Amino acid sequence: MLLLFEDEGAALLRPPTDLTPVHELVIGRETILERVKRLLRHDGETASLVRPHLVPKARDSEAPPFRGADEGVLAVNSRWVMGEEEARLALSLDVGEALAAPDGTVLCARLRAEEADSALSPERGGASGVGEALHASAESFRVLEGAKLISYPWDLLRTSLEALREPVSVEGSSRVPESVRVLGNPKMLSLGEGVEFEGPAVLDARGGPICISDGVAVGPHVSLSGPLHVGPRSAILPGAQISNSYVGPVCKVGGELADSVILGYSNKAHYGYVGHSYVGRWVNVGAGTATSDLKNTYGEVRKTVGGRRLGTGTIKLGSFLGDHVKTAIGAMLYTGLFAGAASHLHGFVLEDVPPFTIYAVTLGWGKVELELGSAIRTYRRMAARRSVKPSEGEERSMELLFELTREERDEAGVRSGRIR
Repeated sequence: MLLLFEDEGAALLRPPTDLTPVHELVIGRETILERVKRLLRHDGETASLVRPHLVPKARDSEAPPFRGADEGVLAVNSRWVMGEEEARLALSLDVGEALAAPDGTVLCARLRAEEADSALSPERGGASGVGEALHASAESFRVLEGAKLISYPWDLLRTSLEALREPVSVEGSSRVPESVRVLGNPKMLSLGEGVEFEGPAVLDARGGPICISDGVAVGPHVSLSGPLHVGPRSAILPGAQISNSYVGPVCKVGGELADSVILGYSNKAHYGYVGHSYVGRWVNVGAGTATSDLKNTYGEVRKTVGGRRLGTGTIKLGSFLGDHVKTAIGAMLYTGLFAGAASHLHGFVLEDVPPFTIYAVTLGWGKVELELGSAIRTYRRMAARRSVKPSEGEERSMELLFELTREERDEAGVRSGRIR
C-alpha cells in the first residue's frame, strides 16, 4: 500500500490547505498524489492520513483515509518534493527503514502492516504526532541531504512553477488552425482531443511547453505563453493573456494571469490581474479584481505564519486564496495576502482574512462572519452550474472547518450578524 501522510507542517500551508489535503495540491502539471504515484510507478492500493476535519472529504478521493493494511506500507510525506532520484531511494528502503531530512522530518518509511496500523492509526488524530510515531516505529534511518520540503505557501507556489518547467513528453499537433501563430518549437505544443480555437491566437512556447487538455475552448485574440498547462473542459476567454501558469479542470480564465496556479472548478472570467498567486477550488474572482504582487519599495515580502514573522525570499508574491473564496467586483488584494476558505472579499483588502469571513472594512461594513449555510448553498449552486454533483464529504469538511476556526475569527475581530 502507498500511503500519503500529512505531518504537523500541513497546518503551516494554509490557506491552500484549509479544505484541501496536501497530497491534492498541485505541483507543476499534476497533484502531489499523481506525481508520487508516477515517480514510484505505483498502480496498487493507495490511502492517506490527513487532518481530522478533512477525513470526510478524503473519503471521496483516490486516496481514502487509512483504515489499516493487510500487507506492508510505504508511507510518504505529502510535503516532500520527490524527484526521480528520490523515488529510487524510497523504493530501495528495507522493511523497517525510513528516510529523513537533515532536520529530522520523516520523508518516507517502509513499514510492516502491524507497525503501520499502530503508528498511523486514525485514533492518533491524523497529522498530530505522526512524525514522532514514525520515528518510534522505524528501526533505522537514512538522512537525505538537500531534501526539499514544502514548508510555507510561498514554497508551494515556487515549487509548482519550477515543476512546470520540467521536461514533459509532448507531441506537436497538425490541428492548429492557420489563424493560430506558434512561436518557438511546435513540438513543445500539446493539444488534447476536442480543443477548439475560436479565432486568432498566439501560442508562445519559447519559455516552455504548452499543454492544452481535452475539450478546452480557446477564445479569439488570446496570448498563451509557456510553460503552461490548461486542464480538461476549461475555457480561455477572448483576449486573455496567460503565462507561466497552471489552470485546472473546468475553469474559466480571462484577463491577465501570470506565474500562478488556479485549481479546478474556479473562475477568473473577466478583466483584472492575478499574478504570483495560488487559487483554490470553487473560487470566483470578480470582474476587475487585482492582486498586488510587488511592494512599492521592491523589498522582500514578509509574512506571519504560525506566530512567526518570516521572510519569503522573494519580492514577488500575490494572493493565496483558499477553496470557495469569492472576490467582489473591483476588489484590490494587497501583496502577499492570505484569504481563508469560503471568505468573501470586498474593496481594498489590507490584511489576512480568516475562513468564513466577509471582509468589507474599506467599504465601512467591517468584518462579518459568513453563515455556514450560505457557504454550502453557494457551493451547491456552483456545482450545479458545472454539472457536478456536490460532495457530501466536502460539505461535512466545511462544517468541521467552520467550527475549528471560530476562535480565529474572534481574534481577528469578526462579528456575527448582517454585513450592514
